Amino acid sequence: MPSTVQNVTLVGATGNVGAIALEKLAATKHNLQVLRREGSKSTFPASIKVIDVDFTSEPALTRALQGQDVVISTIPAEVAGLQTTLIDAAIAAGVGRFLPSEFGCNIENPKARQVPVFAEKVRIEDYLKQKAAAGLISYTFVFNGPFLEWGIENNFVINVAGFKPRLLDDGKAIFSSANLETVGRALAAIPDHLEATKNRAVFIEDIKISQERLLALAKQAAPEKPWEVTYAKTEDLVKVAGEGLAKGIFTFDNIAPFLHQAVVTPGYGGNFDKSDNELLGLGHSSEEFVLQQYKKLLQHQLGIFNLFLYLVSPPTIYQDGSGHLTAPSTSHCAELLMPDFGRPTLDAQPAISQLRNRPTSSTMCCMNRVQYSCGCVKDSKFEQCEQRKDTPVKCDKITRSVPENLLSYCMSHCMPDKGRGLTKANFQTHKNGESGQVEFSILKDLSQG
Repeated sequence: MPSTVQNVTLVGATGNVGAIALEKLAATKHNLQVLRREGSKSTFPASIKVIDVDFTSEPALTRALQGQDVVISTIPAEVAGLQTTLIDAAIAAGVGRFLPSEFGCNIENPKARQVPVFAEKVRIEDYLKQKAAAGLISYTFVFNGPFLEWGIENNFVINVAGFKPRLLDDGKAIFSSANLETVGRALAAIPDHLEATKNRAVFIEDIKISQERLLALAKQAAPEKPWEVTYAKTEDLVKVAGEGLAKGIFTFDNIAPFLHQAVVTPGYGGNFDKSDNELLGLGHSSEEFVLQQYKKLLQHQLGIFNLFLYLVSPPTIYQDGSGHLTAPSTSHCAELLMPDFGRPTLDAQPAISQLRNRPTSSTMCCMNRVQYSCGCVKDSKFEQCEQRKDTPVKCDKITRSVPENLLSYCMSHCMPDKGRGLTKANFQTHKNGESGQVEFSILKDLSQG
C-alpha cells in the first residue's frame, strides 16, 4: 500500500459513528467517497463523492473500491455480516487497509471474545486476521469503550431516569470511555498513521471512570433531587439475559447486560491498559465535562419525553444507511420507556404492558432510540404524526410539561392501530449545532386513514 494515503472510502456514513466520521474525514486532505446502498434516500454534502452500490454484490463493490487506499466501515450491528463481502471486494480491488465496524468493547480480551453478543464482531475480526496473515490486506480495529456523551444522554452506563440509578456490583470498577467526537477524529487520523496502526487494535479513551463516580457527578448536577440508589449483580443479570437469548428473545434488555459485563466486570478488558490518543493527536475529557453533560441532562431537559421502541426480533430487520426499516407483520413492540426525570405526569406501566402484547400491523415507526423532544408536541399531538409525506419537521423549543393524554394519542396515531401505520419510515435525525433543532422526515402521512 502507498506510504501516503490519498483515497478513503466510508461505508455506513449515517449512523452515530458514521456521521461524525464523515464530518471529520471530509475535513482532511484525503479524497473521500461514501458508499450508499442502491435505492437509499440518504443525502450528503455536494462536495462528497457518493457511489450507489448493491452491498450484497462483490463485483459491484469491487468496482466501487477500485483505486481506494483505505476502507472504513461504520455499518450498524444488524447488518455487520455484510462486511465479509465488503472485505473480499476490498481485497479484489487492491485496497490496502480495512477498518471494520467495531467502536466498542475490547474484544481482543479473551473473556470479552466469549460474550455472545460480540460473536459477529469476533467472526469479522478473525476473517480479517486470516486475510492479513495471507498478505492480502491489512487491518485496524478501533476500541473506545462505551460512548461517553452518548451513554450519559441515553442513560446507558447508569440510568439516572427518575433519580433511581442502579449500580452494577459495587459500582467501583474503572472502565475506559470515549466521546463520539473523539472516535470520529481517530478515524480521520488513522489513514495518516498506517504503519503505526497496522494489523492491531487501536485504543481510544477520553476518560477512565466508574459507575460510582458517574453517579457522584450526576448527584452534583442535581443535588436537590431525591436520589435512590440500588445495586445488582452483573452475574445475575447476565444469567437471566442469557436465558432470554437462548429462547430467541433478542430484546435490548437481554443484550445490555452482556455489554455492561464487558465494560465493568474486572478481567474483561473494559479498563484499557494502553491508549493511542497521543499517537493520533487526540486529547482527553475531564470530570468537568461529565458534570456539564449531567447538568444538561438533568436540569435543562426535565421536560423531555423520550420514546424508545425496540423490536423483539432485530435479526429480521433490514436497516440501511438512510434509516429505512422493514419488519415482518408479526413483529411486536418490545418496550416503551418513558423516563420522567422525577416529574411523573403519566403512568406508563399499563401502556407498556399493552404495547408488549400488541402485534403490529406493519413496521414500527421508531427504532434505535430515536428521541422526540416535547417541542414536537403541540396541542397534545405528536407533530410528526400530522405531517404530510416528506415534509420536514423542526422542533425548535422544549416545553416543560407533558400533556396528560399524550401517551394515548401516540398509541392511537403513532402506533399501528386499526390498519394505520408505517410501512417504511425514514427518520434522518440530526442535531443542528446552531439552533439545537432536531429535524427528521416521515414517509407516510399517519393522519390519513
